[in-house]
Amino acid sequence: MKYIILMIISLLASPLYAQKITVDESKSVISFNFIDDDVEGNFEDFVFSGNIDLGDLHNSTLSGSVVTKTIDTHNWLRSRHLRSRKYFNARDFPK
Repeated sequence: MKYIILMIISLLASPLYAQKITVDESKSVISFNFIDDDVEGNFEDFVFSGNIDLGDLHNSTLSGSVVTKTIDTHNWLRSRHLRSRKYFNARDFPK
């Protein structure tokens, strides 16, 4: 019973309005890992935004994009190959 009361108090204490999500891109990273090929990498440039509506989650939004030419796998040949038309086609699809 006391857990239910604690949950109700927690919910009432939290704001029930939309909150904008902010991301400090200088301190954030989008990384990936292909386990089968033992390849790790990241995207140097990206944009992210979001709005969370705790009162109605259906009204919440998250949006993001990466600049495809900034892919870095720590191997310039592989990174260049991933930017090619076969994979990301960074020339025609910059984001």
